Amino acid sequence: MAKDIKSDFQTPFWHHDLLKAAIEEEIVSQGLATRLREYLGFRHFFVHAYSLKLDPAKLMPLAKNAGDVWNSFYDEIVAAFQKLKQ
Repeated sequence: MAKDIKSDFQTPFWHHDLLKAAIEEEIVSQGLATRLREYLGFRHFFVHAYSLKLDPAKLMPLAKNAGDVWNSFYDEIVAAFQKLKQ
């Protein structure tokens, strides 16, 4: 949705740009975006780390909250689609 609204995501930071556009276009809330940024940080580390040494203390909160974050994301996306239909 956000990519269709703002299609200029050609930078190395496109994940962050996409999230910012989703906030600006009221697709996701600022609160959810803050939570999603934690997962972006993990993704960046996991994809770009030269050696993989994961810290369980940092991973556990992400794992524990993943279901709740997903449910919030789903609810906000459905609401955004409903808004577009109107």
